[in-house]
Amino acid sequence: MRKSGKGRVADPTLADRQLANEVSVDTSLAGLIRASLFHVLRDRQTAPARAAPSLQSITNALRADRLDVALRHVDRAWRCVPEYAATFAPIYALLLSLDGSDFHAALRLSQAAADLSPDAEVTALSILAFLRLQRLEDARQLLERALADYCVEPGGLLARAAGEVIAQPALAAPGWIGRGPQLDIVGELAAGEA
Repeated sequence: MRKSGKGRVADPTLADRQLANEVSVDTSLAGLIRASLFHVLRDRQTAPARAAPSLQSITNALRADRLDVALRHVDRAWRCVPEYAATFAPIYALLLSLDGSDFHAALRLSQAAADLSPDAEVTALSILAFLRLQRLEDARQLLERALADYCVEPGGLLARAAGEVIAQPALAAPGWIGRGPQLDIVGELAAGEA
């Protein structure tokens, strides 16, 4: 137990319990993106004071299931505090991907986030955006780089993106293989390749 800023004793696992309550076991793509959003927001709880109110507003909007409000808050933060672009870029990319109405914007933001702070999940967002934009070869090439650069969390966004790439008949990909977080081999064969 540690003292919180107002003299109360804070439970170090409280944030983890709240996260577990907010993120269900939804394994849909939207559920995975939402879970990733809450993880990213939780990891940024120690953000600089100027970014903290925006992060709290985004979190509150997501808890209220108000994606449109969360998008307005992150857009305002992106424009008003550009010195924290590395903080807001992955959140903005995740929100745009969750919204699903502008895959061009989601691709731009996920690429910006990957440039600022390389990460398997934002790379997965770029792969998924390429797929939605029918840029299949770009998706395949980025997946190959991602599988070489990152560990793949089974059931995570990169694994989901990899599965969607190999499901594209035009790519004729037999499957994918990568390393898991414990350096174990993970992967998936395309339908009909077993």
